[in-house]
Amino acid sequence: MPAAEDYSWLVETQTLGFSFNLALVRGLEPDDVIAQLGGADPVDIIGTALLEPAAGLAISLPDPDTFDATLTTGLTFVAAARVGFWTLILEPLGSLCATPAVARVLSTRGEMVCFDYHENATSRFSWSRDGDMLVVLNPESPALREGSSPDQLNDTLTELGFTVERSDDVPYDRLYGQRTLALMECLTGVRITPELLDSTAYRCAAVPGPESWGSGTLDPSAAGLFLLEVRELLADYADDPADHNNPDHFAWSEMGVTDKRVRATGHYGLQLFTADPAFLRAVAHASPELHHRLIRWLRDQPFAEAGILNEPWFAPVRNALHRGAPIPKAELRKAEQHLDSSSPDDRGESPGRRAFRSIRFQPGRSIDPGAVTGILMSQLAGFRGTRIAEIVPAVRQAFPELADVEIPEQPPERDRARRWRETRERVREQQRNET
Repeated sequence: MPAAEDYSWLVETQTLGFSFNLALVRGLEPDDVIAQLGGADPVDIIGTALLEPAAGLAISLPDPDTFDATLTTGLTFVAAARVGFWTLILEPLGSLCATPAVARVLSTRGEMVCFDYHENATSRFSWSRDGDMLVVLNPESPALREGSSPDQLNDTLTELGFTVERSDDVPYDRLYGQRTLALMECLTGVRITPELLDSTAYRCAAVPGPESWGSGTLDPSAAGLFLLEVRELLADYADDPADHNNPDHFAWSEMGVTDKRVRATGHYGLQLFTADPAFLRAVAHASPELHHRLIRWLRDQPFAEAGILNEPWFAPVRNALHRGAPIPKAELRKAEQHLDSSSPDDRGESPGRRAFRSIRFQPGRSIDPGAVTGILMSQLAGFRGTRIAEIVPAVRQAFPELADVEIPEQPPERDRARRWRETRERVREQQRNET
């Protein structure tokens, strides 16, 4: 029989966070669940780690007409996936499936168990079948039960360690969350594990929130104003979650940049775009062969300007950098001994020693090549004691073929994003005029 110990990961790993709603439904496929809840056109997102940011997109949007304000959409976010004979539903920031009206609808042709978990608030478990809520309880106080058959699970609850009899001497149950997941397994045969949650491909959509079920049935007009727009946002997020999780996401949006190759160039790419948009677009869309030569040139340039690139003692270091391999410690010490004997310049340090600082951080091969270019240009700027924008002419001169890079037209800007950007520009202009 399942036990609380099987679900120790709930608090040990925080795979589901400090608050979530998890349900299992029999009799409906994932897309059917979303349709019953008023959603449409679900997108695929793999793993629980990406679900909470997606949920945030559904719940609120930047107000396009008010500076630094947001609009509540009235929507919530659901992720559904087939697990054995059941459909798992996960709400990282919502509790829609815990509402009685939704439980009745989703269990009308089958069965549903639901656990609405809140570490610092009241949690709730419910078991429904054929549209009837059989058992409803607070797992922290399972002696207080509701539903049409509140005592039907008493034997199972007792075996799992819950206290089903009322008493003034019942100690607080720190394992109530783990016990509730074990109870769900007893009723469904589905064991939830972190590995399952993190590897599952979820069908995800925004759906009208609990307020839309106020009459006991879904009001199809509720929250419809934002459904289409949030659906587009979720599709864009599912296509490239890394872009939405990029700390520079809003900065790119403020400049009206929708080209994902450009946005992938990262923080230093943002600085380069501000100084020379055409240059950064060419770097972003350069061919792999041009990127390879450009990155190698930028890696070599500080050492070339320091006059050590072609020194025999520097060759092992240079070759390791070219291969993207770790530099042997013995060769590194040997090179540093040569640098220690060199004379400082007017900046109080030898050029070779200054160039050697770039070795401390070498961007990995998994990073976008446009982003690597920006990082290395920043390192060259640091070596020269100048700004990254002032490195652009040297790169253009060394690689005139950048002018011939074919740059596609960027995707159109969404209307709300355009209005949001224009509002921010207008407010900033007013602030400049006031000063």
